[in-house]
Amino acid sequence: MTGESRWFYQNGQIREIIHYRDGERYGEHIKYYSNGLIEFKGSYNGGNLKKGFYDNGIKDGTWNFYDSLGAILKADIYQNGSIINE
Repeated sequence: MTGESRWFYQNGQIREIIHYRDGERYGEHIKYYSNGLIEFKGSYNGGNLKKGFYDNGIKDGTWNFYDSLGAILKADIYQNGSIINE
């Protein structure tokens, strides 16, 4: 399968968008709260994943970067949208 998969809450609000290429997750992956705000945003590239959370639309907390086996390659910490470690 290649394309986009969309999931919805019962109220019709978008819950999750996942992109696929040749049957595997690829590209942007977004999950929303039922009020429409972004819960987390991730991105797949060649089996690797980066994933982090948003607070009122601003990057916050730990953003992890994973390899195709699920091991953490890197972790960045954000506070109010600004990276506080590298």
